[in-house]
Amino acid sequence: MRVRDVFCSTFFVARESKQGIHDPAEKGVALSAWGERSDSLQARGESALLCDLIALGLLRGKPAVSSDAMHAVAAAEATATRVRLIVLSLITLATVLNYLDRAVMGVAAPSMTKELGISPAMMGIIFSAFSWTYAIAQVPGGMMLDRLGTRITYALSLGVWSLFTLMHGFAQNVASLLTFRLGLGVAEAPCFPANSRVLSTWFPQQERARANGVYSVGQYAGLAFFSPLLFWIVADFGWRSLFLICGT
Repeated sequence: MRVRDVFCSTFFVARESKQGIHDPAEKGVALSAWGERSDSLQARGESALLCDLIALGLLRGKPAVSSDAMHAVAAAEATATRVRLIVLSLITLATVLNYLDRAVMGVAAPSMTKELGISPAMMGIIFSAFSWTYAIAQVPGGMMLDRLGTRITYALSLGVWSLFTLMHGFAQNVASLLTFRLGLGVAEAPCFPANSRVLSTWFPQQERARANGVYSVGQYAGLAFFSPLLFWIVADFGWRSLFLICGT
């Protein structure tokens, strides 16, 4: 949430009262100049709150907004920070699930190859099938993200990839298993473009690298911490149960 949005009305009230700005065109020019000033400051690494206050604040050395308004913006910024942490937690969790669902195949592979009679060469093809469609679907996934937005795209991606993960547990032959791997690659493709969109939307430039590092931990945390549990499930309940559990 940009301070600019919170202060928009306050800015024009202050400018009108001090300088008599009533013309809509003049207001548009003033807002444009204000935005350019704030963006140029952010490009040098200043915080979003500070930049908007500087760009908004001084008219011949005097504050253009009241102290109450400044406190209101500070409170809004604190609320936005809490929301950003929640958003970061959600995409980190989604990334854990994303990598966990694509990695369970390696845990289940020894038992799966025995039951379905899959040769090592064919198993290599099945493993690589995920990457084929994952790579091909990156651009279409990004286009869908631009068209539908982050929430709908992420919800569809998460729901469909979970479904394909679950369907692995019902595979009866190489053809069905290969189909499910191809589908999983397509379903997971929009995940990282969506993560990038979320970071650029919710986090100021000087905080994005840190946020990116946090959610990237999810790429390896799932397999690192859940591997013993996954192997235990395969040993006690079978490889099909592993996919059914991870898919739900």
